[in-house]
Amino acid sequence: MRTSRFSRALAWLSCVLALTLALAGCDLGATSSGASQPTSAPQATQIAATATPVPNCQAIAGFASAGAASAGQGFNDVFFPAGAISTPVTTSGGGADRFTIKQLDVCAPSSTVDSIHSFYAGGFPNNAWAQSSSFPYDAAALASCGDPYCWHIGKEPRYASLEKVTDKGNGLIVYHLRLALPPSAPICTPDPAAIYGTRPYDTNLPSTASIPAPPLTKDGLGDGSSVGNLTRFSEVGECTPGTNSALDTFFNTELPHAGWHHSAPPSSLSSPCQTTGTQWWKDNQIFSWNHQGAAGAGTIFWGYSICQVG
Repeated sequence: MRTSRFSRALAWLSCVLALTLALAGCDLGATSSGASQPTSAPQATQIAATATPVPNCQAIAGFASAGAASAGQGFNDVFFPAGAISTPVTTSGGGADRFTIKQLDVCAPSSTVDSIHSFYAGGFPNNAWAQSSSFPYDAAALASCGDPYCWHIGKEPRYASLEKVTDKGNGLIVYHLRLALPPSAPICTPDPAAIYGTRPYDTNLPSTASIPAPPLTKDGLGDGSSVGNLTRFSEVGECTPGTNSALDTFFNTELPHAGWHHSAPPSSLSSPCQTTGTQWWKDNQIFSWNHQGAAGAGTIFWGYSICQVG
């Protein structure tokens, strides 16, 4: 009886031990070799954010190789917004009797059209430049600016014109600067009447229908008379830098621009003025000029006459 109980207990213990060993062999992490391996969570794919580049001035056509903004020689007192860049200065005109015209394009970051206008409208006067109604666009005669964004400075005036202020987006403003450097001042000698030292430079010739004066022209002495509806006026000793040939070129170029005709005037004008043939005339005036000799270095004296009817 005891033997039978002991045998049954021993058999039961053997079964428990066998079951325990079997369960241990069924570990889900086991490999075919029986070694348990740790499991890893799947890794999320990382996508780097790409920032959209903000365009700068170099990205605008014509500015790829532009450098720090500069107006070049003769205009060190022309200023620019912070961070502005400019194209190289181009030059035209010049010589003993013409303005030298310099031009450049500028790009200013973090700006607006209004802020550029305000920057120069306030900045030029603060730097002793005065507002100007005219500019020598063709390097010779002064012509109307047509807006309040022209300035001049100096006894022999230099000129500046702000033009084409354009918004290119992203706070980038492009604009054009046109600058004018005058010829050398005339040397008006001899000066027996001591008049030239106090003479201002003319924009238009006195007593004419808006005839432009050559650059840096000073008046000489004038005289006139009137009889009935006929008025005659003449000037001698006009003093201008340049040559006689340049003076002729100036008037032959600029008079047509000012509305003067080079033809036979109507008899109502030529008969009282006692002229014949081709003349320079406009409305009720006939104009002519003449050479009067050399003055100081690079300077000439000349004169003109006006006949007016009515």
